[in-house]
Amino acid sequence: MLSRATKYAFRAVSYLTKNPERKIVIKEMSEELDIPNAFLAKILQKLVKNDIVSSSKGPNGGFYLSELNRKKRIISIVEVIDGLHKFDECFLEHTGCDESNPCIIHQAYSYFKLIVLEDLSTKTIEEIVPLEEINLLEKKNSVSS
Repeated sequence: MLSRATKYAFRAVSYLTKNPERKIVIKEMSEELDIPNAFLAKILQKLVKNDIVSSSKGPNGGFYLSELNRKKRIISIVEVIDGLHKFDECFLEHTGCDESNPCIIHQAYSYFKLIVLEDLSTKTIEEIVPLEEINLLEKKNSVSS
């Protein structure tokens, strides 16, 4: 459904949300997130150009999220990297799949798509939960079960 670039963009923005006190250089983010350096640089360049992420140059430069960036809707990340047309494509990648000629999971996917679009459209970047917090919640829930 979403490209690898968009998934990497989500991971990079999430990484920036959990490091609000400093600017992050690409090398660190690339190593921490296990994303190829050049690929991450292109993704971040698009995000900066579209005011989703901020950057500064120089010896103390790097990438960060300004207050304005944090207020952006999460859907803007998808829009910049993949475009919203990704949500119109068939989940099974059938070229002729649509309302009049649905694939086997078209109805289920349509419902799922609406929920995802609603969530991405209403939540802001500052509401992204870092992966580490999700992992801690999962561990806590599995221990209490």
